[in-house]
Amino acid sequence: NVYRNDELLTSSPITDLNYQDEDLDNGFYTYGVTAVYDTLESTSAEVNAIIGGPELTLDPDSLFLEIATDSIITSEITLINTGAELLTWTTEPEIPWLSLNALEGEIPAGDSAILTVSIDATGLLGGSYVALIEFATNNINNPNTFLLVLVDVNGSAEITVDPDSVDFGFVLVNETGVQQLMIMNTGTDDLFVTGIESSSPYFTV
Repeated sequence: NVYRNDELLTSSPITDLNYQDEDLDNGFYTYGVTAVYDTLESTSAEVNAIIGGPELTLDPDSLFLEIATDSIITSEITLINTGAELLTWTTEPEIPWLSLNALEGEIPAGDSAILTVSIDATGLLGGSYVALIEFATNNINNPNTFLLVLVDVNGSAEITVDPDSVDFGFVLVNETGVQQLMIMNTGTDDLFVTGIESSSPYFTV
């Protein structure tokens, strides 16, 4: 036997391996299938289906952004309900450098909404960062939609010398005084030191 929303659809048990339910209105449906024996009927195995339901489409479905370290930029995506029913959506991106201006919403059939994506590169090192934002919807056939975000952070190297001055004190003739320096990169990208020169031949590295 085949049931739709607990209503029996078959006048007698079917023997085919398929059943076609026609002329349905848009909406949510629960179908149940049972096995019928001479004296009893099994419990129902159920599956949910949606006809003409909501459908979330993202425009664009991916973002490729470039940003400098310690900067903040925003970009917009359009959430479109291409289905025939009210769309509800939620998302919870747990990404420290990415935020959205809304985490849930409703979109009528055939309508759209703008979502603002903010990228905060404060403290990020130079390099590529990837995030996948998952949108959960009330479309039971296709409940999840994903937005790919790829961010290239342009960092900047910064050289720091510690200490910034050294005092050799008294050095005897024909002897050498030695001091050590620490060269550090306190920036947000790789530092390449291509040469170290002295303005005086008496001081060498």
